[in-house]
Amino acid sequence: MSVYVYGIARSDHPALPEKAPGVGQPPREVRIVREGDLAAIVSDCPEDLRPKRRDLLAHQQVLTEVGAKGPVLPLRFGSLSDGEEAVRGVLAEHAAHYIRQLEELDGRSEYNVKAVHREDEVLRLVLSQDTEARSLAERNRAAGGGSHEDKLRLGELVANAVREREAEDARLIEETLAPLAQRYVPGPEGSGWLANLSFLLDREGAEEFTAAVEELGRANPHLDIRATGPLPPYSFVGRGPTRPGGPPRPRVRPRGEPGMGLIGGILKLPAAPFRGAGWVLRQVVAEAERQYYDPSAIQRELHELSRQLDEGLIDEEEFDRREDELLDRLEAVQEQRRRNQGEY
Repeated sequence: MSVYVYGIARSDHPALPEKAPGVGQPPREVRIVREGDLAAIVSDCPEDLRPKRRDLLAHQQVLTEVGAKGPVLPLRFGSLSDGEEAVRGVLAEHAAHYIRQLEELDGRSEYNVKAVHREDEVLRLVLSQDTEARSLAERNRAAGGGSHEDKLRLGELVANAVREREAEDARLIEETLAPLAQRYVPGPEGSGWLANLSFLLDREGAEEFTAAVEELGRANPHLDIRATGPLPPYSFVGRGPTRPGGPPRPRVRPRGEPGMGLIGGILKLPAAPFRGAGWVLRQVVAEAERQYYDPSAIQRELHELSRQLDEGLIDEEEFDRREDELLDRLEAVQEQRRRNQGEY
């Protein structure tokens, strides 16, 4: 049976969660695999594992519990090994590397910052600042809507101004927050956000950082900016000590085994079982965005579904049904894309 790997810590870590609930329905018990000075947090892997909310939350909860009392190297959702002996082998082979990373991340956590424009607010801002667009809008309004050509011209002017504003706001966010962090890295490209950045913070610097994010939102009401954290430092495992230097992340092959049902791949990597890539709780939307027709549509749909559950508008049964429908759609699209690319 495959072994699901949550993360790596020191073998004497004070909060290793023996018998804690892990992924799966019913939840598989978490156990510890030790090798020398290191320990891997693992559980048995369900045969039908999918990136469902309950499993993402379980993955996150295990790592949050471990990370609250000491450093942990968090693995992405869906990281598998062929068995405990393979886990021990990798812990032994890469012990120096893992211990060095645990030392580097000790006392630090990750905050992810995403931002989008509030549509009505940014349009008002653009029209207040772009004289040509404002004049054309006023002429069109006075003419009862304007000609087809004038409407197209206005749309082009506004679209260009909004794109420029997106780039300007992305720079503002990065330049404001980067000095407050130890390191930072960009999130997935094409995710539908004008800014998507992950920051590595010393824990004592978190309050100043979150205050800066809130001030950015107050000073720029056209921005919907949100910070998620503290998180285990997913984005900084395997990276060097500075941005953008350090070794690149290992390239991971696509899912190769049928019937495992995990978007992005539940990867069996016997040589390096801790380097599989999958879904991280805070990246569910970003991963879906990269694999579906309309990034903004899937983003809204996933956020709306979670909001309805959180606010009690739908129950767990309804949420699970609709979540499965989304995952079915995503898997169908991914399969079709592989076929189109000649992967079969």
